[in-house]
Amino acid sequence: MTDHGGAASLEIERKYEVLGDEPLPRIELPGAASVAEIRAQMVARYWDTADRDLGRAGLALRSRSGGSDAGWHLKERGPNGVRELHWPAAEEIPEGAVNVLRERFKAATPELVPVATVQTDRTVRRLLDTQGRLLMELADDHVLATDHDGGAVRAWREWEAELGEGAAASLLELAEPQLLAAGARASLSEAKIQRTLGQTVPAAWRRSAPLPELIACALIDLADRIAAAGDAVRGDEPDAVHQTRILVRRARDLITLFRADLGVSSEDAAPAVEALRGLGALLGAVRDAEVLAEHAERLLAQEPAVAGLRRVNRLLVGAAQTERAAALAELRERIESDGNPSSEAVDPGDPLSLRLVANRLRALGYLAAEQDPAAGAADPGEPPAPPAEVIAERLDGLLDRLAHAAAKRADAFTDLEGASRLHGIRKRARRVRYAVEALGERSGAPDPLPAPLSAGLAKDAHAVQDLLGEARDLVVLAEHLEALTEPVDGADEPHAATAELAGRLARRVRDEAAAALSGGPSAIARLQAHRVGA
Repeated sequence: MTDHGGAASLEIERKYEVLGDEPLPRIELPGAASVAEIRAQMVARYWDTADRDLGRAGLALRSRSGGSDAGWHLKERGPNGVRELHWPAAEEIPEGAVNVLRERFKAATPELVPVATVQTDRTVRRLLDTQGRLLMELADDHVLATDHDGGAVRAWREWEAELGEGAAASLLELAEPQLLAAGARASLSEAKIQRTLGQTVPAAWRRSAPLPELIACALIDLADRIAAAGDAVRGDEPDAVHQTRILVRRARDLITLFRADLGVSSEDAAPAVEALRGLGALLGAVRDAEVLAEHAERLLAQEPAVAGLRRVNRLLVGAAQTERAAALAELRERIESDGNPSSEAVDPGDPLSLRLVANRLRALGYLAAEQDPAAGAADPGEPPAPPAEVIAERLDGLLDRLAHAAAKRADAFTDLEGASRLHGIRKRARRVRYAVEALGERSGAPDPLPAPLSAGLAKDAHAVQDLLGEARDLVVLAEHLEALTEPVDGADEPHAATAELAGRLARRVRDEAAAALSGGPSAIARLQAHRVGA
């Protein structure tokens, strides 16, 4: 037997999702005579190998400061609960933990690195019996978690109900209805580290979850990331607006593509859809001005110091930056408030916090996860189709519509005046990419999956999205340059120089846009080749 020197215990607990501001309820349990309430702020650092060997083996190693059990913990989930070994706080990984891992993997000591940091603001209620023994511990956790691989940050709130040592398991059954009545939902995530690393979708694949639950897990993960973006957006950190806009678009695209598979009514989906649309519009106004300024800056940086350059820079870059600043101010004002999670719709003039949007998206996810997957089957007597089969069918349909639209608008690839007609094709390519990344191989989902759920499909969809997006951005830039060539009554010599330079640059930009568009048909053909029915 491995000499670990740690204190062993068995955690028996349940986790619950909290979708709003509901207070932790004061539950009633037989034998409970008193309640002690404790506040704690905890920071946990999780360790694993570079290949995530511990996670795949169902193990979690962490060092945690704060709270009543600070120190090192090695956890392993089993059928009856989570077995935990605990060592006192120390700078280095305890030798006992290393011994356990060495024996478990039958190899040399695994090289461990920090993979995640989880900050938890916790309020704990300890329900004690007449002898002062712990019956149950209820925790209200506000979590901010960072995945070190890529830096994704997630935020959520959860309740935990954990049995005291020796307490009857039936107490969990008595507590659960009271927690659900207070507004909680049974969590789709088993552990904080799983959620921190965005592993709820792969875990759902492993337990053969129905399609609505897979989509729900993807939507909830996006909600966690949107909820965590508030400080970065308000502080205008580099790329924060862009990345948050991508999260919003991913969520909207998943809902659109799998609308028929979620099993929820349009009325039930509306709060999340409208909140995403409102937030997306605010983020889009900032990002569009940002892109225009960036493209213009790159273009002008290639020019020598010729007549009219400074004026073009002021009229184009300066104006775009001013527009961005105004849009950012509106965005900040609108998301500054926490909003009202209980309101039924997002009015364009109402506060629109990221937490409100995230909670509505989570609510939609949990509503979908609770649906009977057989309810929407064409033949109620038949079992629902496997999720991978349905996903492939949805992607095939989307690829078919994309190819049909491209054929119908073939002339737009050679005529910039019709380039705006290609925007729908770009949106479909983006939708394919986001679905694959959320539910397919790039989500970490295990094999086997159908052919289209591959990094190759995501890569080719991304290529179409980027190509058409670049062309569209260049056309917009050319139009702004051309506006500077318009005649002005009583124009002076500086205006003439500005108009000449702007006209020359506009022609160059249009040539670049045309070159980008010319690659569209071949890029779309590569994307279409991923079709399962091809």
